This record gives sequence, structure tokens and C-alpha cells, in this order.
Amino acid sequence: MATVKSIAVIGGGPAGVIAAEVFSKNSAKYHKVRVFEKRDSVGGVWNYSANMKQPTYIPFGPDLDHIDPILTPPDVLPARVKSTPIEQWLGSPAYDDLKTNVTNKVMCFSDAPFYPNEPSLKQQQNCISNNNNDFHYDRFVLHSKVKKYLEEYSKPARELGLYVFNTSVEEVQLISINPPKYRLTLRQSTSSHQQKTDYWWSEDFDAIVVASGQFNVPLLPEIPGLPQYWAKHPERCIHSKYFKNNLMYKDSVTVVVGCGVSGNDITLRVAKTARKIYQSKRNPSRWEKIPGYKYPEGVIFKPEIAEILSDGRALFQDGTSTECAPDYFIFATGYQHDYKFLRKNFPGILTEDDKLADVFLGTFSMRYPNMAFIAGERMGSWAAFRAYEYQACAIDGVFSRRTRLPNYDYMMRKNKELEDFLQRVETMPFQSMLIVRKQAVEFAKLAGGFSRDNDNDNDNNKTKKKTTTSKKSSSSSSEQQVNKAPKWTHELDVELLQSSFDYLVECVFEGEYPDQDKINEICRLLSVPMFSPQDDAIYDKQ
Repeated sequence: MATVKSIAVIGGGPAGVIAAEVFSKNSAKYHKVRVFEKRDSVGGVWNYSANMKQPTYIPFGPDLDHIDPILTPPDVLPARVKSTPIEQWLGSPAYDDLKTNVTNKVMCFSDAPFYPNEPSLKQQQNCISNNNNDFHYDRFVLHSKVKKYLEEYSKPARELGLYVFNTSVEEVQLISINPPKYRLTLRQSTSSHQQKTDYWWSEDFDAIVVASGQFNVPLLPEIPGLPQYWAKHPERCIHSKYFKNNLMYKDSVTVVVGCGVSGNDITLRVAKTARKIYQSKRNPSRWEKIPGYKYPEGVIFKPEIAEILSDGRALFQDGTSTECAPDYFIFATGYQHDYKFLRKNFPGILTEDDKLADVFLGTFSMRYPNMAFIAGERMGSWAAFRAYEYQACAIDGVFSRRTRLPNYDYMMRKNKELEDFLQRVETMPFQSMLIVRKQAVEFAKLAGGFSRDNDNDNDNNKTKKKTTTSKKSSSSSSEQQVNKAPKWTHELDVELLQSSFDYLVECVFEGEYPDQDKINEICRLLSVPMFSPQDDAIYDKQ
């Protein structure tokens, strides 16, 4: 692999923030690091949009060419031209009281915990049950605090001038293969003298990291009768991206479509004010499988909607319908995976619906050199900051040439293992923890915590020996190489981590409660504070 001297990071959310931090600490290797962010500050989904209005047109089913079209740049760059009036999908889906759906222990980076002096479990329980004001502790953190955390964490890199705000990446081109070189076409919108203009220019980089997130372009289901009803009653239909609070749903009959994290959260909130809620779902939710978990009164579970009838009633697939036309439909039906800057020039890396293809562990492109992804859609529901950090450190390990990617067959086999594993744990307790820990072993190898075998194919049998040898090495060059590896990978006992992880998986699949000491062992190995089952997203954080 050619030496990487310059890196472009696309997106300034949590994934882009940790990428910038990791790369900036290796400035001796990288002469140029830039983070391009569409909005005016860092935060991504945590950059709350208070007055966001739903667009008049959202397509039913995938339709990215119309909903987020590729713009044609000026013939000669750089250039300043009249602004193009298009929907940028800039707003955040955060609602008024949104909190993290995993604990603060993993919704932070390893060198900056939300609470440096972690209170004991007993203190936490006293704080929650007795409203103890001696100290303030949030296991699940409000969006405004997460935003502030990201601003503080990104401050050193911002002061170094690494961030370029109000700038969208419109196109990426691979202009050279050996050595790899990418050209980014960039557009920055500005306003002056009551006139909006776009400044277009291009920059070249040795590598790109796509960290543009998953929650931008809404996806609506293709339900017979829905387009006609939406056109006639747009005020009654809303995608979950534009849900902010439950005030407008007082005494209403509301249908919530979808039972993922957002669908469940919205149902719980609207149930506090609505008269009746129908929750339409494709599969049983993870929450229903928790012993003792109860939904509020007035929530009626229904299967998928078969049709919106001419009188506005929702007809469900079991043949039943709402008693009348609902006051509101809320569609918590997810997002389209939009990588429009790659659509034109990178055939094969995106499927027909713009999902990633041929990407190792959802991170490294197997088709194009020096192209990586953080927080891509193939990573399950483990969207915690610590997981992004693992990816960023692995990318840094490969780009800085501390390590190298394994061979193609190995990567394909590991991808297949990941796909099978995701399907098995999709509705299980500990889902987030299981997925993060499973991938941590591979990411630690790539980050450079220890040497790799030349054939890249021995996971455990030589790991301990190599780690021990690394500890005994007195070579200054070896010391420098190990010291550059991130803290959580330093002399990591991968064999012990793997055995602990295997035990946890076995317990979950057998329906048994894992031993807390084993959970703590996994957390210690990854420099994560002690993790309890209640820290998982599927437990009631209220």
C-alpha cells in the first residue's frame, strides 16, 4: 500500500470527530487532514434542529436520483455561482427529549468519559430513585449534552483548522490508482447582500474516510393508497425524522409505523398524550422479549399496513382496520443510505439501493484502495461512539502502515461470519455489546496493537506468543510502533478477549444470564467501564 499523506473525512458527526482526532494525533504521518461538514458545526444527529419542517415531497420507496440529485459543477473550478435551490436534508432527527439509547459508558470516547469519576452503582441508584442532587449522573445522556461533549472533544482539531463547515462533497473521483489519489469536488454555500451563492472548488487526497452517517434521507414504505392519502392530508402524515414532541398528539388516534428504536421511543412519548395508538410492526420488537416490560395503556399492536383505504382508515394484514381515519400517521420506517458523491464514479461499491458492497467489516473498501467507512449501515444497531473509535483506530493503523489489510479470502470469510452473526442476534438482549465486542478483535489487529501473521489467517493460536514477544522487545523502533497504537489495543490479550466473548455469546444463545465477572473482563480488556445488562438499548431507560 502506498504511503498516505493526506486524508479527507466526509462528515462532522461523531464518526468524523473521532476520525479527525485519531488522524491529527498522527500528524507526523499525515501532512493534511480535512473534515468536510455540510452544517455549521459538529454533531451530526446530535446537532439538534429545533424548527425543521418536513419537505413537501418524500418519495415512497427508494428514489435517490430524484430526492437527492447529483449536481453538475461549473465547467471551470474554482468558481462562484448562483446558489442551487435543492433540498440538502441537513436537519437532525433528534427530538426534544432525545437521549442516547446506550449508556454513557460506550457513548463516549475512551480518553474522555462523560463522568471521569464514575460513581458507584449504589450511588447511581440512589441518584435515580431519590433525586439526589449531591451529584448529577445520567446513564443515558440528553442530546444537548452529547452535542456539547462533541464540541469540546473536537476543539483541538478545530483550532488546528482541520474542519471545513457549510461544505458538501458533491463528487469523488479516483484520478490515480498507483499511487491512489482521490479528487473531491466541493461546494460551500454562502450568503452576502441578500444573495445566496455557491463556491465550488476541488482538492486532492491520498485517502478518503466516509463518515456521513445514516440518518439523512427519509424512507417511506410503498403502501397502496398512501401516496394519495398523503397528497390529500399532508398535515396528518409525518416521518419520524420530523417528530419533535408529543404536544400535537393530545387526545388523538395515532398510527406509528415501525417498531425499531425510533418507533418504540415515539410510541412511548405519544402514548402519554394520545387517546389511542396503533403500532404497526413487521416483526416482534426486542422490547417485547424483555420479561416484565410493559407498554403504556392505549397501545395496540398490529401487523404491517396492507392498504390505506379511501376513507383514510388503515387496513392491516390481519384483516382488521383502525376504527376510523387516524388523526396522524407517524412513519418510523428508517432512512435511505445516501452516498451520492460516490454514485457516479464507483460502480460496484454501492448496491442498487445505495448500500455498501464489498466492504470489509463495514469499514475498508475491498475494491478501491485507501477508501474507508465509519458508521456505515452494515454495522447493526451498535451506533456507539466507542465503536466508531475502534473503526477509526483500525483505519489509522492501515493508513499509517503499522499494519496491513488481510487477504481477500480472509476478509470475505469474516464478512460472512458478521452477516450470520447479525442475523442471529438481531432481536436478542446484549445485541449492541455482542456486535461491538465481536468486531473489536479484528479492529485491534488492524489498529496495530500487536503484529500480524504474514498469511493473516491465524486468529488465536499465535496471538499470545506474539504479544509476549512484543512485551520483551527492547528495540526503539518497535517501542515507537507499539506506542503509536491506541490505548485500548496496547498489548491486547486477544485470546482472552475471544474466550470471554465466546462465553457471552453462548449464554445469550442459550437464554442464560452471563456472569457479571465475565462481562467485566471483556470491558477491562477494551478499556470500557464496567458494563451491566441494563446498559443495553433494549432496557427501559426511563
